[in-house]
Amino acid sequence: MDAPQAAHLPLLEEIARDLSGDPSFPTCMDAATLIRDTLKDPEASLERVCKAVSIEPLIASKVLRVANTASRNPSGKPVTGLNQAISTLGFECVRTISLAVALDQMLKSPKLVAFSALAKRTWNHSLHQAAIARVLARHLGRINADEAMLSGLVSHIGVFYLLYRAADKASYQHNEAL
Repeated sequence: MDAPQAAHLPLLEEIARDLSGDPSFPTCMDAATLIRDTLKDPEASLERVCKAVSIEPLIASKVLRVANTASRNPSGKPVTGLNQAISTLGFECVRTISLAVALDQMLKSPKLVAFSALAKRTWNHSLHQAAIARVLARHLGRINADEAMLSGLVSHIGVFYLLYRAADKASYQHNEAL
């Protein structure tokens, strides 16, 4: 292993230890993970999903805003409760919203300032993939559009995790090669 590669070894070992246990992300990502895990359970009730969503105010407010958009609420009658908003949107859409909010918060994290250009490019690429996946799923009709969009959105989540972890290391703060 040459010297430049060896310089990355401590960070990679730390990440490997972290991933063998419970990875550490910002609070919003933890909430999105909780929501995802809750929604994975086929027995998950609306009440349990509401409880998980309400833990993170940013996610809860975004769910309410989306439920009140013209495309999701053609009647125009305000959706004011989280139960009603989640029922209106469906679990897959809530999962997508929670991850989108979490990734957006990571992008805006002060820790990622040193990597803002790369983080922004990665985020825009993920949004582009999510949009393409959603359009293709709607066109083909065999795949749930919200699931397809979610897949595109999280396709590069590993990059955000690596940037978030590298941000703690002074040796990476001014590394243009990332």
